[in-house]
Amino acid sequence: MENESIPPITERQSAAFYALKGLAIIAVVCAHCTNGAGGGDLAALLFKLRSIVGTLGVPCFFFASGYFYKRSSGDTLNFWRKKIPTIFVPWLVAAILTFAYWTLKDRNFADLLVRFVKWFLGIGSWFYFMTALICCFAWFKMAKDRFDLWTTMALTIGSMVATRLGYIPKGEWFTEYVNPFNWLGFFALGIWARRYAEKRLFEQKRPVWFALGLFALIAGVRARFYYNDFADAEGNPIVGYFSFFALPIELGALVVALGLANLLRKSRFFVDLGKKSFAVYFYHMPIVGIVCALFKRFEGPATPVLVVAAPLVAVLVAYLALLLLEFVAKKLRLTPALTLLGLR
Repeated sequence: MENESIPPITERQSAAFYALKGLAIIAVVCAHCTNGAGGGDLAALLFKLRSIVGTLGVPCFFFASGYFYKRSSGDTLNFWRKKIPTIFVPWLVAAILTFAYWTLKDRNFADLLVRFVKWFLGIGSWFYFMTALICCFAWFKMAKDRFDLWTTMALTIGSMVATRLGYIPKGEWFTEYVNPFNWLGFFALGIWARRYAEKRLFEQKRPVWFALGLFALIAGVRARFYYNDFADAEGNPIVGYFSFFALPIELGALVVALGLANLLRKSRFFVDLGKKSFAVYFYHMPIVGIVCALFKRFEGPATPVLVVAAPLVAVLVAYLALLLLEFVAKKLRLTPALTLLGLR
């Protein structure tokens, strides 16, 4: 993306992309909610659907990151210097705080340094998105033209299939989550949409694309249920990101999410949630854990309403906590310090 001529982001597009990030962070929270697994037929169905929704958030975030990605010749030093206060520092602070929380909660003080490094990199934590994002920044400094973008997308398809088939070995320091080739294609798709799409996103309604995306999403979800692609032959759960039907589900959902984001771009809540999605992503897991624990304690047998409500309550609690934090920081004149937590 060096010395390229790309259209500027319009106000409408900016609001819609924030709404997209708002939808994406709700999906991420869905992925990490655990209540509802032992309910009746309807609750069990909703639990599986919620787990599928949970696989849609990270691809949306990579797509949005790729859409806004821009490099220029000779910008390497300046590019990475800017990422230190905006990405690396909030990432490190979030990793320290959440690792300390779980270390104290579990009373596990063995091999702290090694465990923290893994935690920071996303091996056993949700910070794998950050590791893969950094890999995207580095990869697309080299992969610049249309052929490179399509090749990268093909590599991601191959990597996801190989992961599902078990051809890519996992190790202590390498998992399917931190494998950048499982994510690069979604970032490439965002770059492609910004550079080569005939009509700029959100500037025109595209009902045909929305219908095709919805069809792909429904067909993928139906196929996953039909083939019961939720566990392998040994009964081990299959990670939704890498099921046989992940690509049609994720790509179809991305198109549908873009359509919904266009409708929600005037919603103050979704736009503001999108603006805070970086911080919500960093700190949502402790909140999700507490909410799900409370639901499990008081709900008894899982009910359909509570299966749906859990991620929404967790998102709302995280959002309100950040609003309160902003209010307190403003009163104490500490607003600039909020960037340390990922609030921009």
